[in-house]
Amino acid sequence: MTRRITTCGFCGKSVPEINMNDLAWEAVGRLAGNRPAMAAAELVALDLVNPDDAKSTIEHLRSCVFSWPCSPSVKPVLDEIYSTFAHVPKPEHSTDFNHCEECRQHDDTLQSKTVRTIDRRDLGSMGWSPITFCSAAGLAYYFPALARFAVIPGLSEGEDDFFMILVSKLSFGRSG
Repeated sequence: MTRRITTCGFCGKSVPEINMNDLAWEAVGRLAGNRPAMAAAELVALDLVNPDDAKSTIEHLRSCVFSWPCSPSVKPVLDEIYSTFAHVPKPEHSTDFNHCEECRQHDDTLQSKTVRTIDRRDLGSMGWSPITFCSAAGLAYYFPALARFAVIPGLSEGEDDFFMILVSKLSFGRSG
């Protein structure tokens, strides 16, 4: 298999060029969270990527939420969310960073990322998530990525269901 590298049109990272099909997406969604090595092996077995690139391919898919396909019923909603929030500028700070050390740590995490580069692992869990401390401006800026995280499978072992984190934040308002 020829190794070709391309730039991801979503996050800008250099990644192996592969043509993911429905079977591959199903395997990655099923295996990437608890068994990333198995997901990588599945892509090799499907002859979509060479063994040297399999691990980096899975890592990219785990981190680039915009690369995930969505069902035909969800895609228009996510596209509308993206177009509605695309103009929202990144705030100088996304939390009340002077409130406490936890707020500062969460703000540092969010400030180091963009709506296109934020990773599900950056968003923590119900007990420790920058989103639960996020200001309205920060929430609006990151919302296109947050909506996508809510509809794709959990891709890291032990992740809480991001849908529940987001619903909690939207239901109960800003805390912290």
